Amino acid sequence: APAPRQVLAIGLNYRDHAAESGFDVPEGLPPVFTKFVTSLSGPVTEVKLPENGKTDWEVELVAVIGERAENVSEADAWKHIAGLAAGQDISERVVQLAGPAPQFSLGKSYPGFAPVGPWLVTP
Repeated sequence: APAPRQVLAIGLNYRDHAAESGFDVPEGLPPVFTKFVTSLSGPVTEVKLPENGKTDWEVELVAVIGERAENVSEADAWKHIAGLAAGQDISERVVQLAGPAPQFSLGKSYPGFAPVGPWLVTP
């Protein structure tokens, strides 16, 4: 079975969602953050929601990198994609927005907070 080593995510990449979250749409590259590997789960996993929080979710397009890749050019990026899947990005907004700077990784990395699948669409 696959054993993912890292989960990278892009933040604020939808104008409407950035606005509803109270953030400006970034100029240039959007913020990149990590999610703990333990946040990955299957499509029918029961996810335990934190108490006293404000849990939210979004449907996302998941690109699965199929081989080790480092410093890949934009022109060669698709050569490293094993396939695409549907996923959910579940967030605990109280933790995510606590403090003077957003803590995207902490609010999005609870166990099971990244359900993916069940299908992988291959090129």
